[in-house]
Amino acid sequence: FRLLAFSRRVASKNPTVYPAGVAIWLQTLKTLLRKTRGEQKQPPELQERLRRHVDVPSELIGEPNSLRPSAIEAAREYLRRQLRSMGHEVTEHAFSTSLRKAVNLEVILRGSPGNAGTLVVGAHYDSAIGTPGADDNASAVAILLEVARKLPQARLKRDVRLVFYDCEEPPHFHLGEMGSRQHARELRARGERVIG
Repeated sequence: FRLLAFSRRVASKNPTVYPAGVAIWLQTLKTLLRKTRGEQKQPPELQERLRRHVDVPSELIGEPNSLRPSAIEAAREYLRRQLRSMGHEVTEHAFSTSLRKAVNLEVILRGSPGNAGTLVVGAHYDSAIGTPGADDNASAVAILLEVARKLPQARLKRDVRLVFYDCEEPPHFHLGEMGSRQHARELRARGERVIG
């Protein structure tokens, strides 16, 4: 509930800071938290999927980061399999860092024709060195996977890019080699109008 309250404060104090992105995360959090407040029980299969999406990278694979390239590839393959099993086409955006080749995974959901801009919703699938990454950031990856499962059922007014970023943790964070930065450069180079 603290995260939900914090997100609401940020959105209310500065409504120009990614309002659409904040709205999607708030709605997702509200839906996931309803069970806790007793408003609506979430299906056991949703609870199980969320748990699995956190447990696989953080516990079964363990510590997906640049010092463990086989773990980062295993986490990436888990994401590919999950997204493809939902019927999504997964686009891979490879880029080089000082330590390794990195890959952002992206699913594009098309909105109505003539839409007004693109919404980018992302989470990173690498963990900090020395941590399993359950809280940072497998929990957000789990939510993004479930957004990928549900969002295609909605009528979208604009294109939505669901992006699973690589290389968001140090040392890449400190070197400007982050996957989100690379993705932003690619969008800017194509002249895509990102609204949040």
